[in-house]
Amino acid sequence: VSCYQVAVSCLLSDNEMRKLELDSKRFAYYTDNAYSPEEVTSMTANILKALDFKVCVFTPKKATEEILVKLGKSCSRLTALFAHYFIDLTMHNTMFACYLPSTVAAAAILVASKETGNPIRPGSKQYQILVNYSLQPQDIPKCVKIVKEIYDQAKRQETGGNFDIDSLPRHSMVIKHYQVEFIESVKGSLIPSLSKKLF
Repeated sequence: VSCYQVAVSCLLSDNEMRKLELDSKRFAYYTDNAYSPEEVTSMTANILKALDFKVCVFTPKKATEEILVKLGKSCSRLTALFAHYFIDLTMHNTMFACYLPSTVAAAAILVASKETGNPIRPGSKQYQILVNYSLQPQDIPKCVKIVKEIYDQAKRQETGGNFDIDSLPRHSMVIKHYQVEFIESVKGSLIPSLSKKLF
């Protein structure tokens, strides 16, 4: 229970913890009162002390953001939106539990770059950045395959499976998911007079 409390407190801010009433009393309740709130507090303090209070959560989302910074301008805004969309999809799928966040992020960016028409090719400088960042580069191809599969599943689910997923307008899933960001991205790249007409 104390390990769980430490993990949850890393993911949520103090304010969110208070809103959800996730305190030692609540965690003691989760143990069916096998531990008192004071015991939970004491165990949590001991765990944090043993870890020297160095606790952080490294997620595929965080890894994606870091890789995109390293790729810089060689990665378009649309590719970044696609990569984040794929990361959102991976959070709902347990098949990614066996891969490191850096590997999932690298796979998402590779698939995103291909979907947006600017594929990152093996041997390129961008590909080397992905490989160097991932702690399990040998798993990237397997992870890429799974990302593609869940994207196809998401397209099927979105359309109710009623027609061929390849007939969907290009980028429609990402545009729908990130419509505000996409519109801002497009607005920024259009000349002002055309931008006013469209938006």
